[in-house]
Amino acid sequence: MSDLVLRENHHGAAILTLNRPDKMNALNKDVFEALEPHVDSIARETRKIGLVVLRGAGGNFSSGYDMVEVLEHVKAHAKPHYHSEVIEKIANRLIREVDGVNRVALDVTSKPPGTIEWE
Repeated sequence: MSDLVLRENHHGAAILTLNRPDKMNALNKDVFEALEPHVDSIARETRKIGLVVLRGAGGNFSSGYDMVEVLEHVKAHAKPHYHSEVIEKIANRLIREVDGVNRVALDVTSKPPGTIEWE
């Protein structure tokens, strides 16, 4: 699997990290293609994984779609196809970890899966 999305498992939680910090974890075709096998695997692990945390490397969650890639599609008069529906397979177990004033802090190493504390 690609290093664009990293996965760790901790006590019933899967931590997925978008790993393009140099591009503020912008989403492009390669990221979605790297994310899909992880999501497919997690979707099958319903007894093992009860919570999925999606976060970004380097202190940023994600800047959204990679506008360089979007511009390439616009210049080619092609309709961009993004695979954001990949996330729908695990949406009922997904929490996005976003840095900020009200960010969610998860300590999955010492608390049961799904335990959430607000900072």
